[in-house]
Amino acid sequence: MGLSDAQGAYLATGDPETEENTTLLYPGELGRVIDFDRGTAGAPNRCRYQQVRCAAGITPVKGQVLYWNDKSKFEVTTAAANRAQVAGIFGTQRDASAAQKYIWIGKKGRLGVLFQGAPTSAPDALGKPVVPSTATAGVADCLLLATAPPIGLIGGSLSVTTANIATVNVQLAEEA
Repeated sequence: MGLSDAQGAYLATGDPETEENTTLLYPGELGRVIDFDRGTAGAPNRCRYQQVRCAAGITPVKGQVLYWNDKSKFEVTTAAANRAQVAGIFGTQRDASAAQKYIWIGKKGRLGVLFQGAPTSAPDALGKPVVPSTATAGVADCLLLATAPPIGLIGGSLSVTTANIATVNVQLAEEA
């Protein structure tokens, strides 16, 4: 696991979902983990984010599911061959700029996740299992409540989709 947020992280935009850089601000920053409250006054939503490097040739889009390309380098990809190793969710605040290498990905909390066009079961507020799509790389699928997830569980659905994005209670395993 990267560094904790004990010393605080500098976010020029004030939000990990809109922060992206072509270089790191200081050595040891890559892999850093921070907690950030995305909630409102009466409804906290403490989310966990990790700073990662995008693999060559990928430009994440809103809510995209990213997989580990090389965990030792904190590098993520959308390559279908890596879908069993979910790294995190790219934020829904904006799409990444093509030239950016370093982004923050969501690991825990109520986050917007991009779904395939026709999920196995429509996401809703019932907490259905959400997993990486086996049909389309970089997106999620939602399964029936009684279904055991065949590959890495992302979390449970909390809303219906709007523009193929639904709120999911993301609960990805902590990195060692």
